Amino acid sequence: MNKNNRTITLTLDQLLQKDQYIIPLYQRNFAWEDREVEQLLRDVEENTNLNYYIGTLVVSEGIKAGISFYEIIDGQQRLTAVNIIYSVLAKMVNERNQFELNLSFESREKSTRALKYLRDKGMLDSTDGAGLESFNLAIRTVKKFAKEVLGDDKLRIEHYLKEKLLRVNIFRVELHEFTDKNHYFEVMNNRGEQLEAHEIVKAKLMDTLQNEQEREIFAMVWNACSDMNSRLENNSSLRCLWGEHFAEDPLSLVSFGEISKKLIQIGKVNKSCDVAASFSIANITTYQRTKENPQEEKLQDGLDEKYYSVIDFPNFLLQVLEIGGFKQSVRMDAGKFLLYEFGCVGNQSLPDARLFLAMLLRLRVLFDKYIIKRKRMDQTSRGWKWVIERPIYNNGKQYVVNTFDDSMDDADEVDDTSETPTASKPMCMLQAMFFVTFRRDVYMRWLTKALQAVNKTPNGTTLWETLLKYSVSFIKNSRSSDGIEKNEYTKGQAIHHYVFNFLDYQLWYLYYIMVTSKDHPDLHKYSDIVSLINRPGVKVGFQYFIFTRRNSIEHYLAQEKGHFRGISDEVINNFGNLSLISGGLNSKLSNRDCEEKKEYHDPKNPASLKYELMLSEKDWNEDTIKQHGKLMIELLASKSEGYFDIC
Repeated sequence: MNKNNRTITLTLDQLLQKDQYIIPLYQRNFAWEDREVEQLLRDVEENTNLNYYIGTLVVSEGIKAGISFYEIIDGQQRLTAVNIIYSVLAKMVNERNQFELNLSFESREKSTRALKYLRDKGMLDSTDGAGLESFNLAIRTVKKFAKEVLGDDKLRIEHYLKEKLLRVNIFRVELHEFTDKNHYFEVMNNRGEQLEAHEIVKAKLMDTLQNEQEREIFAMVWNACSDMNSRLENNSSLRCLWGEHFAEDPLSLVSFGEISKKLIQIGKVNKSCDVAASFSIANITTYQRTKENPQEEKLQDGLDEKYYSVIDFPNFLLQVLEIGGFKQSVRMDAGKFLLYEFGCVGNQSLPDARLFLAMLLRLRVLFDKYIIKRKRMDQTSRGWKWVIERPIYNNGKQYVVNTFDDSMDDADEVDDTSETPTASKPMCMLQAMFFVTFRRDVYMRWLTKALQAVNKTPNGTTLWETLLKYSVSFIKNSRSSDGIEKNEYTKGQAIHHYVFNFLDYQLWYLYYIMVTSKDHPDLHKYSDIVSLINRPGVKVGFQYFIFTRRNSIEHYLAQEKGHFRGISDEVINNFGNLSLISGGLNSKLSNRDCEEKKEYHDPKNPASLKYELMLSEKDWNEDTIKQHGKLMIELLASKSEGYFDIC
């Protein structure tokens, strides 16, 4: 047994034929339901990666009667299920080279005997069936899968067994000999889930460090960065790295060595740590930050602000991996690719742990300062708003201000204190437009572009231009099956949602310059739209507009109503008659006529800005539909550098 590497990757082929495993008495017997067994079977079948990861196995080494074995602390349900699946399928194809059973149950002779009989016969002994309902249920589920999915075809079953099942990977994490196994089991049992993929990445990186002191520093910084819904300067451990200088120069510590030196200097890390230090790989899930004052995790001065990050920590790690240059063309989907991209599976190399941690801390600081978050604001109409904020210190007290104009954010009206396009409000709107359009992490390339910009220019001066260019380049360079075409606006309800959100941003920005810059050339260029915004009551909707998730394209003039009035489908599906609103509002409006829809209008909770302009029309007919559509398409064409055709 390898004492030097306590976290290793095993294929199921290796797992089922090497070493001995014992499930201790304090673990419950096998209790998976059919849906869990079927999900595992289908996950393996549908996976296209050779190094597919199915979970973790946490073990502790022991010796009994001179024989070495691994006591299973966590993962026994999955391991038992894998053994059942292998035994049933191998027998169905008359596999002659079956592995000897290497799994047993402590003080549960009946369960051990059942697994042995199943390995030999592909079924349970009739005398052992009673009391092993979960075993029987799992066996039936495997056979049902073989019939319905694999057609009971021996060649397909053999391919599934040898080319898929036995090639999937599982991580085996060995607990340190000094670990309190009962406490660890209690923690994992209370979690109700296995180690997460990002915890495996953390463990693998920590395993490459030289000593426990480095691992302690790594864990402290990693854990602070992992709380994406809290600002980094509010972490009591890391705030001490900078003190009040966080607001002035949060990027002053640029290397792992400098971070380590400062943490040791201020007493956050022991100068020497013995082998039993509490930050070893074995208990990465049980580590809790030590707090001198339990209230230090909240903002100072009684402020209890809540933030919601636009990205979770596993996907943020992938951003760091690419932006830091550790790997090119990273697949931004942590749910599928985190372990593969970090080289935790297969014969790939891991990124340098020290360099990666320094880049993680740097990008997390920049993320907090320049990327939108949803912030709870009880005094606003919705109870929250998008913000981009940074900390300042004044007379020993901490405050947050808008990053780009230093104003205090206390209302949800337009921030009209800044006349430059790099003020916080336009930047919030632009980033929010991207976020609500591309909610899936795999599509969050806008965030990659933003972080690349501020990583290269930490004062943020290039961020605005970078995102504006990307907002247009996404339209012009979209080549996917759901890409944006030059006549996209003619597709009716199949129009890409980005077109509507991009248009709403341009409409909002036109309103913004109306209230901040009276002589801006766009006010003359788009005077027809400006006049619409100046209509009575319209500005209220623009003032309160905020980007939220909207997923339903609605006909303002309902199709049935239009047909009744003799209006053609071409006009009814004209871009001028369409807007992007929430599914809930669409259900409410349903087949109502235009005047009835106005009764549901709440100017302080606008559905969309395009919709606000449509509502302002006294009579919605074929002419107004075409005229409105023409105005909107001209704005789209102009702001997309002429990409869209003008009808």
